[in-house]
Amino acid sequence: MYTTVPPEDIYTLTAEQKRPIEDAERRACVVISTYSMLGFTGRRSGDAELILQQIQQLEWGSLIVDEVQVMPARTFRTVATTVKAHCCLGLTATLVREDDLIYDLHWLIGPKLYEDDGYLAKVRCVEVWCEMSPPFFEEYLQAAVDGRDCPPTMRAALRRALWTCNPDKLKACEYLTKYLIRFHEQRGDKAIVFSDNIFILKEFAKKLGRYYICGSVDMRERMKILSEFQERSACNTIFLSKVGDNAIDLPVANVIIQISSHYGSRRQEAQRLGRILRPKPSTPAGAGGFNAFLTQRVVVLVVVVVVVVVVVIIVIAVVVVAAVVFVVVFVVVVVAVVVVVVVIVVVAAVVIVVVFVVVVVAVVVVIVVDSTLLGSMVFSCPRAVHN
Repeated sequence: MYTTVPPEDIYTLTAEQKRPIEDAERRACVVISTYSMLGFTGRRSGDAELILQQIQQLEWGSLIVDEVQVMPARTFRTVATTVKAHCCLGLTATLVREDDLIYDLHWLIGPKLYEDDGYLAKVRCVEVWCEMSPPFFEEYLQAAVDGRDCPPTMRAALRRALWTCNPDKLKACEYLTKYLIRFHEQRGDKAIVFSDNIFILKEFAKKLGRYYICGSVDMRERMKILSEFQERSACNTIFLSKVGDNAIDLPVANVIIQISSHYGSRRQEAQRLGRILRPKPSTPAGAGGFNAFLTQRVVVLVVVVVVVVVVVIIVIAVVVVAAVVFVVVFVVVVVAVVVVVVVIVVVAAVVIVVVFVVVVVAVVVVIVVDSTLLGSMVFSCPRAVHN
């Protein structure tokens, strides 16, 4: 922590650390706590109750709230009234909630004053779908039939467990860990694998020989794992449950793989994406390449899909070319047939006209000749009689 405040004037109020504020009326101090500690309304231990009373009685210069989007929750909004501060400052990278309580921040903290749109990293998001293995798919369909008499929540939980435990996901995760991670390791990347299902989280982590962090891991072990992940090149991949959505700063992480999540939660998606949104000095966002990667529901079927798409495009192109050639040939043949028919008709008409003219001329000639011969016979016959 980089500060000029003396260490003895920095107080931490958590479940593990409770140190009462000393000489609060004369000495300035900084108190670091959590939403849960300040917003809790039940019975507290003696030290926690004493410190909370001190916080409520003092007049603070400023209240700085991180992950401010969670403050409008019913259990956390009391923080704004517990701490009397002259200035309230809220910080977040994901100002998103699934309800309308986000608008309560206007009177709990205040309006949004500043937003830096160009600071976050350039991210490439990839979503790939995984086919369910035949035994799991058969059980999945059978669960839909056998579970008709079960409550909808139980039936949905069973089906969710089946698609979450799909062994093809483990194979895909093994593929990513063995092959795709090698690519990222050559770039100096760090990967986080998220899973909301604790059983799957532990099984996958043990199978792949990686560290995992969930609610059952104590704070000391968490800090050790996170320290190794950030500082040691031997630890390049860790598995996190939803405890990694908030209050964990991993600026070195730039690859996220999700094997299960809260479907439809924009906030969770944004929070997890925020784990890798810190600009990476080793690969600047403006250099033209991506410096963060997000993969959801990972499978190795991408190559198959690409091949199928290419084959379909080739088949469509061949069909289109064949159709164009057929149309051209058809048009040429039709034009040729029409020309031949027209020529035949014209020639036939000419022949008919010529024959007609010849016949007419012949008839006229015959008539003229016959008339001449008939006249000669009429005027010469009487002379023969008189002789």
